Amino acid sequence: MAAPKIKIAVPVVKGVSPKTLVAYERNPRRNDDAVDRMVSVIEEFGFRVPILVKKKEVVDGHLRLKAALKMGLAQIPAIDVSDMPEDKLLAFRLMINRSAEWADWDDALLAGIMAELNALDADLALTGFEPDEISGLLKSLPDHGAFLEGVGDGEDDGEKSGVIPPTNLVQVTFTMGIADRGCVLDALELERGERGLKTAAETLVAWAKDRVKKQAA
Repeated sequence: MAAPKIKIAVPVVKGVSPKTLVAYERNPRRNDDAVDRMVSVIEEFGFRVPILVKKKEVVDGHLRLKAALKMGLAQIPAIDVSDMPEDKLLAFRLMINRSAEWADWDDALLAGIMAELNALDADLALTGFEPDEISGLLKSLPDHGAFLEGVGDGEDDGEKSGVIPPTNLVQVTFTMGIADRGCVLDALELERGERGLKTAAETLVAWAKDRVKKQAA
Protein backbone atom coordinates (compact mmCIF):
# COMPACT_ATOMS: atom_id res chain seq x y z
CA MET A 1 0.00 0.00 0.00
CA ALA A 2 1.41 3.36 -1.04
CA ALA A 3 2.25 5.79 1.73
CA PRO A 4 -0.23 8.67 2.00
CA LYS A 5 0.93 11.87 0.38
CA ILE A 6 1.58 14.74 2.73
CA LYS A 7 -0.55 17.73 1.87
CA ILE A 8 1.31 20.99 2.13
CA ALA A 9 -0.64 24.20 1.91
CA VAL A 10 0.78 26.76 -0.48
CA PRO A 11 1.45 29.91 1.59
CA VAL A 12 -0.12 33.18 0.53
CA VAL A 13 2.29 36.08 0.19
CA LYS A 14 0.81 39.44 1.08
CA GLY A 15 2.19 42.94 1.08
CA VAL A 16 2.46 44.55 4.50
CA SER A 17 3.82 47.80 5.82
CA PRO A 18 7.10 47.16 7.68
CA LYS A 19 6.09 49.86 10.17
CA THR A 20 3.20 47.67 11.36
CA LEU A 21 5.46 44.71 12.24
CA VAL A 22 7.10 44.14 15.61
CA ALA A 23 10.29 42.24 16.34
CA TYR A 24 10.31 39.06 18.41
CA GLU A 25 11.62 40.10 21.81
CA ARG A 26 13.52 36.85 22.36
CA ASN A 27 15.21 36.78 18.98
CA PRO A 28 18.67 35.28 19.69
CA ARG A 29 20.24 36.52 16.46
CA ARG A 30 22.36 39.68 16.62
CA ASN A 31 22.29 41.43 13.26
CA ASP A 32 22.52 45.20 13.75
CA ASP A 33 25.97 45.28 12.14
CA ALA A 34 24.64 43.56 9.02
CA VAL A 35 21.78 45.94 8.22
CA ASP A 36 23.74 48.01 5.70
CA ARG A 37 24.81 44.85 3.88
CA MET A 38 21.20 43.69 3.64
CA VAL A 39 20.20 47.11 2.32
CA SER A 40 22.75 46.68 -0.48
CA VAL A 41 21.40 43.20 -1.23
CA ILE A 42 17.79 44.40 -1.46
CA GLU A 43 18.82 47.34 -3.65
CA GLU A 44 20.58 44.95 -6.01
CA PHE A 45 18.20 41.97 -6.09
CA GLY A 46 14.92 43.33 -4.78
CA PHE A 47 12.98 42.05 -1.76
CA ARG A 48 12.86 38.41 -2.88
CA VAL A 49 12.45 36.52 0.40
CA PRO A 50 9.18 37.15 2.29
CA ILE A 51 9.19 37.80 6.01
CA LEU A 52 7.37 35.22 8.13
CA VAL A 53 4.99 36.67 10.69
CA LYS A 54 2.54 35.52 13.33
CA LYS A 55 -0.11 38.19 13.00
CA LYS A 56 2.18 41.24 13.36
CA GLU A 57 5.12 39.64 15.16
CA VAL A 58 8.16 38.64 13.09
CA VAL A 59 8.98 34.93 13.11
CA ASP A 60 11.76 35.04 10.55
CA GLY A 61 13.27 38.00 8.72
CA HIS A 62 14.35 40.46 11.40
CA LEU A 63 17.38 41.58 9.38
CA ARG A 64 15.29 42.09 6.25
CA LEU A 65 12.77 44.07 8.28
CA LYS A 66 15.46 46.36 9.70
CA ALA A 67 16.78 46.95 6.18
CA ALA A 68 13.29 47.69 4.88
CA LEU A 69 12.70 50.23 7.64
CA LYS A 70 16.05 51.90 6.95
CA MET A 71 15.19 52.08 3.25
CA GLY A 72 11.76 53.52 3.97
CA LEU A 73 9.94 50.83 1.99
CA ALA A 74 6.17 51.22 2.02
CA GLN A 75 5.42 47.50 1.64
CA ILE A 76 7.29 44.22 1.87
CA PRO A 77 6.18 40.64 1.15
CA ALA A 78 5.10 38.57 4.15
CA ILE A 79 3.66 35.14 4.89
CA ASP A 80 1.41 34.61 7.93
CA VAL A 81 2.30 31.44 9.85
CA SER A 82 -0.20 31.99 12.66
CA ASP A 83 -1.64 28.52 12.02
CA MET A 84 1.38 26.94 13.71
CA PRO A 85 0.95 26.03 17.40
CA GLU A 86 3.20 27.91 19.81
CA ASP A 87 5.42 24.94 20.71
CA LYS A 88 6.21 24.19 17.08
CA LEU A 89 6.64 27.87 16.30
CA LEU A 90 9.23 28.23 19.07
CA ALA A 91 11.30 25.40 17.60
CA PHE A 92 10.70 26.60 14.05
CA ARG A 93 12.20 30.01 14.85
CA LEU A 94 15.48 28.33 15.76
CA MET A 95 15.44 25.72 12.99
CA ILE A 96 14.92 28.15 10.13
CA ASN A 97 18.08 30.03 11.13
CA ARG A 98 20.12 26.99 12.06
CA SER A 99 19.25 25.06 8.88
CA ALA A 100 21.34 27.49 6.81
CA GLU A 101 24.40 25.95 8.50
CA TRP A 102 23.53 22.32 7.74
CA ALA A 103 25.18 22.11 4.33
CA ASP A 104 28.87 22.24 3.45
CA TRP A 105 30.39 24.01 0.46
CA ASP A 106 32.04 22.27 -2.47
CA ASP A 107 35.02 24.62 -2.52
CA ALA A 108 36.07 23.76 -6.09
CA LEU A 109 32.63 24.48 -7.53
CA LEU A 110 32.26 27.55 -5.34
CA ALA A 111 35.60 28.93 -6.53
CA GLY A 112 34.57 28.38 -10.15
CA ILE A 113 31.30 30.23 -9.68
CA MET A 114 33.08 33.06 -7.88
CA ALA A 115 35.58 33.31 -10.74
CA GLU A 116 32.75 33.36 -13.27
CA LEU A 117 31.05 36.21 -11.42
CA ASN A 118 34.35 38.03 -11.23
CA ALA A 119 34.89 37.66 -14.97
CA LEU A 120 31.47 39.25 -15.48
CA ASP A 121 32.56 42.22 -13.31
CA ALA A 122 29.90 41.38 -10.72
CA ASP A 123 30.15 42.91 -7.25
CA LEU A 124 31.41 39.90 -5.32
CA ALA A 125 30.51 41.54 -2.00
CA LEU A 126 26.86 40.85 -2.88
CA THR A 127 27.49 37.11 -2.58
CA GLY A 128 27.64 37.51 1.18
CA PHE A 129 31.22 36.23 1.43
CA GLU A 130 33.95 38.20 3.18
CA PRO A 131 36.80 39.73 1.07
CA ASP A 132 39.41 37.33 2.45
CA GLU A 133 37.13 34.36 1.69
CA ILE A 134 36.64 35.56 -1.90
CA SER A 135 40.35 36.13 -2.37
CA GLY A 136 41.14 32.69 -1.00
CA LEU A 137 38.63 31.04 -3.33
CA LEU A 138 39.97 32.81 -6.41
CA LYS A 139 43.56 32.03 -5.50
CA SER A 140 42.67 28.37 -4.98
CA LEU A 141 42.06 27.97 -8.71
CA PRO A 142 45.03 26.22 -10.37
CA ASP A 143 45.38 28.90 -13.04
CA HIS A 144 44.48 31.98 -11.07
CA GLY A 145 47.83 33.63 -11.78
CA ALA A 146 47.53 33.13 -15.53
CA PHE A 147 44.16 34.85 -15.77
CA LEU A 148 44.67 37.97 -13.67
CA GLU A 149 43.44 41.08 -15.45
CA GLY A 150 46.13 43.25 -13.93
CA VAL A 151 49.04 40.85 -13.82
CA GLY A 152 51.22 41.40 -10.77
CA ASP A 153 52.60 39.43 -7.88
CA GLY A 154 49.20 37.91 -7.05
CA GLU A 155 49.38 39.03 -3.44
CA ASP A 156 47.02 41.99 -3.65
CA ASP A 157 43.49 41.03 -2.61
CA GLY A 158 42.22 43.88 -4.74
CA GLU A 159 43.26 42.18 -7.96
CA LYS A 160 40.53 40.62 -10.03
CA SER A 161 40.62 37.18 -11.59
CA GLY A 162 39.77 37.28 -15.27
CA VAL A 163 38.97 33.58 -15.42
CA ILE A 164 36.48 32.90 -18.19
CA PRO A 165 33.70 30.45 -17.24
CA PRO A 166 34.81 26.84 -17.75
CA THR A 167 32.04 26.30 -20.28
CA ASN A 168 34.32 27.51 -23.06
CA LEU A 169 37.83 27.25 -21.65
CA VAL A 170 40.02 24.64 -20.08
CA GLN A 171 42.39 25.28 -17.23
CA VAL A 172 46.12 25.01 -17.97
CA THR A 173 48.60 24.81 -15.10
CA PHE A 174 52.32 25.59 -15.33
CA THR A 175 54.88 24.64 -12.72
CA MET A 176 57.96 26.84 -12.46
CA GLY A 177 60.40 28.24 -9.96
CA ILE A 178 59.41 31.20 -7.80
CA ALA A 179 62.04 33.44 -9.41
CA ASP A 180 60.93 32.44 -12.91
CA ARG A 181 57.29 33.18 -12.07
CA GLY A 182 57.95 36.87 -11.58
CA CYS A 183 59.88 37.09 -14.83
CA VAL A 184 57.10 35.36 -16.79
CA LEU A 185 54.38 37.54 -15.29
CA ASP A 186 56.37 40.71 -16.06
CA ALA A 187 56.86 39.57 -19.65
CA LEU A 188 53.16 38.80 -20.04
CA GLU A 189 52.27 42.19 -18.63
CA LEU A 190 54.55 43.96 -21.12
CA GLU A 191 53.17 41.92 -24.01
CA ARG A 192 49.61 42.49 -22.84
CA GLY A 193 50.14 46.26 -22.81
CA GLU A 194 51.69 46.27 -26.28
CA ARG A 195 48.85 44.22 -27.73
CA GLY A 196 46.13 46.15 -25.90
CA LEU A 197 44.56 43.01 -24.50
CA LYS A 198 42.66 42.64 -21.21
CA THR A 199 44.04 39.44 -19.70
CA ALA A 200 47.25 37.47 -19.51
CA ALA A 201 45.36 34.48 -20.93
CA GLU A 202 44.41 36.41 -24.09
CA THR A 203 47.99 37.59 -24.41
CA LEU A 204 49.41 34.09 -24.13
CA VAL A 205 46.96 32.75 -26.74
CA ALA A 206 47.69 35.63 -29.15
CA TRP A 207 51.44 35.09 -28.78
CA ALA A 208 51.06 31.33 -29.37
CA LYS A 209 48.98 31.88 -32.52
CA ASP A 210 51.58 34.29 -33.87
CA ARG A 211 54.34 31.76 -33.26
CA VAL A 212 52.39 29.02 -35.04
CA LYS A 213 51.71 31.28 -38.03
CA LYS A 214 55.38 32.20 -38.30
CA GLN A 215 56.39 28.56 -38.06
CA ALA A 216 53.95 27.62 -40.83
CA ALA A 217 55.06 30.47 -43.12
